Amino acid sequence: MKNINWIVSYPKSGNTMVRLFLCAYLFTKKGIINDLKISKAIKKFNSGDVYNKYKKFDLNYYNTNPYEISKYFIPVQKNLFQKFKENIFFFKTHNTFSNQNMKNFTDENITRSAIYIIRDPRSVLLSKIHHFNFNSQKESLKFMINDTRFSLGSKISGSFPEIISSWANHYRSWYNFINSKKIGLIVKYEDLVKNPEDEFRKILNYLAPINNFSFNEKKFQNSLRSIDFNNLKELETRKGFDERTGKNEIFFRKGIIDEWKTTLNGDILDLVQNKFNTEMEELNYI
Repeated sequence: MKNINWIVSYPKSGNTMVRLFLCAYLFTKKGIINDLKISKAIKKFNSGDVYNKYKKFDLNYYNTNPYEISKYFIPVQKNLFQKFKENIFFFKTHNTFSNQNMKNFTDENITRSAIYIIRDPRSVLLSKIHHFNFNSQKESLKFMINDTRFSLGSKISGSFPEIISSWANHYRSWYNFINSKKIGLIVKYEDLVKNPEDEFRKILNYLAPINNFSFNEKKFQNSLRSIDFNNLKELETRKGFDERTGKNEIFFRKGIIDEWKTTLNGDILDLVQNKFNTEMEELNYI
């Protein structure tokens, strides 16, 4: 039944970059991306295309009662295996693995692998302001420390709610699952930016044997060039990207690390580092 590979992160942590790399490598002939629509080759798990293969869900009900959707996480995943036994799935998700109000997101009998991308919360906070059109750093932090945070589904995008939780709980819950079940990798966004060849090679070397595909050096190099930040930004400018939010905001904004050093307010910096001290020390962010 283990036929699902997860690309997981807290929002604005590098999930899309990893997803586009895998789309280039797995779903193009040569590893070359000419249009960001290729991202649809790896679906978001919370899409209607996925959920409605199990049953019809009333979006209005689950937007009003978002935690109820967690009762169907594992049944929907099991249904994919029952209906498509020969298929290997790759899905993107921002769902936390667990928190006090929800059923576990998945389990080791369903999950073939999980690639978890973690990013410095100080950078996440700033990136979220632009992506979600928050009014301030304080508002962004408020969402990051909320253990019961969720995102609503949308009729326009055909999505259902995701249970996101806080930055710390999101990381910790997936860390515990991945390490206890020996079922995935945890990758730092900062390493993907600093050493893309080493980090993406590590990801492919992990995924290839358990998903029955081979490593091709030329295609790998093409895939790396395809996700160069300037290339992605240029593609978005010319052809658009339907995952961006806000009328004036672009998705691929800067793609840098440590922006927080010159931008984050001192009081907010102290709050972030105090709130997430244990996890940030563990990850060598402080």
